[in-house]
Parts: sequence; C-alpha cells; structure tokens
Amino acid sequence: KGAGTVGQTYAADGYETTFGAADSGMNIDATIIGGGTASIADDAKLHFINATMTATSSVYGAGVAAAGETYTADSVAIDFTGTGMGAKALVCAGGKGAAGASIEVGTITVTSSASGDMGILYGGADLTDGGSFKAGTVTTTISGNGNYLSFVGNGCRNGNTAATGVTTNIGTSSVSISGGTFQNLVYGGAYAAGDNVSCGTANMTISGGTFNFSVYGGNGGKSTSTTQQGKSVVGSVNVTIDVTGDNTAVFNRHLSSGSFGDGTVSGGTHITFTGNGANLIFGENSYVSGSSQNAWHIGGVWETFVGEDTGRDERFLTFDSFTGDFKGSLSNGFTNVSFSSDSSVVFKGAIESDLLYTSVWDFAVGGGSSALLDWGQATNGRNSFAGDDINLTLEDGFSGSKVLVDAGSNASLLNGWDKATVTLGGGTMT
Repeated sequence: KGAGTVGQTYAADGYETTFGAADSGMNIDATIIGGGTASIADDAKLHFINATMTATSSVYGAGVAAAGETYTADSVAIDFTGTGMGAKALVCAGGKGAAGASIEVGTITVTSSASGDMGILYGGADLTDGGSFKAGTVTTTISGNGNYLSFVGNGCRNGNTAATGVTTNIGTSSVSISGGTFQNLVYGGAYAAGDNVSCGTANMTISGGTFNFSVYGGNGGKSTSTTQQGKSVVGSVNVTIDVTGDNTAVFNRHLSSGSFGDGTVSGGTHITFTGNGANLIFGENSYVSGSSQNAWHIGGVWETFVGEDTGRDERFLTFDSFTGDFKGSLSNGFTNVSFSSDSSVVFKGAIESDLLYTSVWDFAVGGGSSALLDWGQATNGRNSFAGDDINLTLEDGFSGSKVLVDAGSNASLLNGWDKATVTLGGGTMT
C-alpha cells in the first residue's frame, strides 16, 4: 500500500507480491520486475489491486536480462483487478531483454478484470537488437469493462521499431476475452518483435467486448509488405465467437482468423460462431475473413492472390447452434463452410457475402422449418456449387423435408447445384 518512489525499481525476485488493496489501492511510479534479475525455478506472481501507474513506467512479469545474457523462469503470472493500471502503464509479462539477451519462460499467465484504463499490454517480452524470447504457453484472459488502449496479444514489444535480428517463439498462444473495450489491433497469436516470429497454435475465444480496431486470430506481422511474407508464421488458428445467452460482442472493424501484415498461417484457420445473431454486432464496413491480410483480394478480384498462406486450402467457417442475422460482410477466404442442424443463419452483410470459392459444404440435417442458411437477403452475394462437395449428415429419426439454402430472389446463389458431388451420411431416415 502507499505511494512508490519516482524512478524506483522494485525486484520481486520470483516471490508472490501484491501491490495495492481492495480498500485503498496504490499509486505506482516505479518499475516492477516480477522475476528479479536472476533466473528462477519457482513461480513469479504479481497481483495488482486498484494499483495505478501515475507516471510512464513498466511492469515486467519475468526478469530483466542484461546484454548477451540468458534469463529463464518456469512460470510467471500477473493479474489485475479493480481500477486499471492507467494509460501510462507498459506491461510486458515475459520480461525485458537488452541487446542480444535471451528470455525463456515455460508458462506465462495474464489475467485482467480491470475496470479502468489499461495502457500497453503484451503477453511476451520487451526485446531489442539480437534478442530472443521463447515460451511454451502464453495465456491471457480478459474480463470486466476495462478500456485497453493497446492489447496486442501474446507476442513481444518493439515490432515496429528498428530492432533487428529479434526472434520470438511461442508454442501455444491462447487469448480469451469476455469484456472490455479495445482501441487497437488485437491478435490471438504472437506479435512480431523483429524479423522471425513463430507460434505453434493460436487459440482465441471472444464472448464479449467492443473492438474498435481489427481482430486477427493469428500473428501480427511487422510489415505489410508482401516481400516480407513468411517472417511471422503461426501453425494453426482456432477462433470462437460465443454470443450465447447475454454474451454480446461488437466488431467495428475487420475480424479474421488469419494473420496481420506479413504474418502467414502454415496450417488451417478455423472460425466458429455460436449463439444469437442479435448479440453479434458488426460495423457498417466490417469484414469477416479466413485469410491473412496479405492474402485478401486485390481490387475485388479473388483470382489474384498476394502473400498467400501456405495453408490457405484449409480455411473453415462454422455456424454451430447459431441463429439469427449475421451482418458481417464475407470477403471470401473460406474453403469449408459448415452448419449444425440447430442453426438458422441469415446473411445480411452490408457490403458483400462472397463464398464463390468455397469448395466444401457441410450441412447437419435435422428438424425445424427454417433454412440452415437464408442467403436471399444478402448484399452482393456470390456463389457457385459447381464442382463443390456437399456433405449431408442426417440426424437420427429425421423425416420430412429441410431447406438447406434459401436464395430468395437471387437464383444465381444456387448456380451449379446440379454439378456438385453430394454425399449422404449420418442417421437413419424414417
């Protein structure tokens, strides 16, 4: 409790340390180092309760590695409750490394239910020239109604500076968001600090929150140049948007299961929507895509790709128990589209609903009078079933008829249906 000293550095040296309290809080003008300056084998834990940075300062969850040195830690955990850390705070859960330093952490866990401003938050480290960061698992969980000025996922800082020779390697990156407002790009994978960034698997679950900038389930690339393609690679990406019950999510810009900038995906991308369409809000110009940024279409022509994902043949869009309007514009980047039997989806994207290059359709067929997909109300819908695989999985006891796709007055959406390959499987019809 109490006030810190301006310019002070507080090294917790791997112990469990609490700053602030529920009844009084704390003003901090100091740099906080959870792991201290020596490698630790035990857990380093930092708790911030109503603690606010009153000057531009930093929190490093792991330790600080000097030039050319190696810092290791088994695990690091940071949590924020009560008021936020303030707009001036910089939090790097993975520590800080000077030029040529190496930081290795087994597990990093960041949890925030803060209600006020949160400045800059990274799940990874703060690196500079020749530095490297490696973590087995980085998990960030955000809830509450905080205002996040810059949460850039589980990667490292300095991605947009002149730092060179920087390497980031994360085994599994997981981001779970159920509340808050986000004012900048959000990534489910690793943010690119330097030249070489890799992430084995990126998992992102969003069940609430307002996103005023774009959301990418994959990595954040350093450059938007297609010549830098492949320097930020994530193996596979899994994104779930859960708007069941009272969960409400607002996307005012783009939502992609791919990567940003020069980031690519070497495996498949998966994005699943579940819940009530009334709780899923898109901005007027919001797109939903399964491709990385540099694999998006040029001038509206999808036959021309730049910076293609090497795994671009496996981009899945799934509606699982989703009912109601889907107002995100689909800029085609999906090879596979699936509907569960209890879904009833109405495409209402304001700009386009483009699935022209989708080649695999999976429909689970059950009861109910509504079509699995009502496409007739969409703007600029494009599709052709010619050459596609249409897989029908019947629920046990299914009887009667079921509309799979209702094209309304736009018959062109059903083009090529007689040239598709239909496979019937599942339960027994009665």
